[in-house]
Amino acid sequence: MMENPLVSVIIPVYNVEAYLKECIESVLSQTYQNLDIIIVDDGSTDRSGEMCDDIVDERVRVVHQANAGLSAARNHGIELAKGEIISFIDSDDVISHYMIENMAKAMVRENVDIVCCDYTRRCEELWQGSECIGDRLSKEYAISHFLDDKGYRPFAWNKLYRIELFKRIRYPVGEYYEDIKTTYMLMKEATSVYYIHAALYYYRQRSDAITGTKDSGCSYDRVNALNTVMRDCKRYNKKIYNKLMLGYVVNYLYYINSAIRGGKNTTADIYKVSRLIRKQRFRIGWRKEFEKSSIIGVLLIGIMPRMYNMVYGYYIKKIRKSKG
Repeated sequence: MMENPLVSVIIPVYNVEAYLKECIESVLSQTYQNLDIIIVDDGSTDRSGEMCDDIVDERVRVVHQANAGLSAARNHGIELAKGEIISFIDSDDVISHYMIENMAKAMVRENVDIVCCDYTRRCEELWQGSECIGDRLSKEYAISHFLDDKGYRPFAWNKLYRIELFKRIRYPVGEYYEDIKTTYMLMKEATSVYYIHAALYYYRQRSDAITGTKDSGCSYDRVNALNTVMRDCKRYNKKIYNKLMLGYVVNYLYYINSAIRGGKNTTADIYKVSRLIRKQRFRIGWRKEFEKSSIIGVLLIGIMPRMYNMVYGYYIKKIRKSKG
């Protein structure tokens, strides 16, 4: 790889006129200049498409397509990419001015296939330094921890990838939580991963976004993706499978909690997870990378599944009452 490789930055856009300018400015102002910026307007019905067309920068290419979803927009960008490296930025998010410089340098210096960074939900916490510390991770370690509560997580957007990883891999069209399966496959394809311990990416949590809704149908796509990963991992490497189990259970709880908030019947799912926890209790690794609330939830549902729905339901009612 060249010392200063071309980085293709793929930005899918759909109805984000309130946030798009801030996102694009954070990309255009990168200290790393060798960029191939591909903006894919996924059939926006607000002014987003027009705003994209108004951008004047020779590094930017704008394409418009009929609405087909986030995965289709990312896949379109992959097909158009000219760089040796690919990055994905969600169009309502913001990145540190130093993000691509830090991550591209790490990829070249460490000779790895994927570079990940931390993220924050508070824009003022973005790391704005030109030097970051990090760790080189084996493929096995990276996969074992990619479902952890803390760290690089199974997101598409806080990573840089060698373009060769995408020879046989694309994002599944028509599914929510599409990056869980794809990130897993990309990490399997990689030889090694580098993880930067700095929040270089600001993830904007919006109530009208997919992950901010109470739609348990969307959330169940998370379960389907997790089940696909676990089935494959069990065949691929039993040791990794056992280490990944806690992350699987915790992420399944996210779905159950979302369903409870939406007033859905979660009894069957609660007992499924409870049986799994009891069966795997000696294999599940209790790691510091998980929030205390996640571990408490796992323990409660494993020991007293009948109580879980009642306790979490009471907690949600109390929260809603306090908000008026």
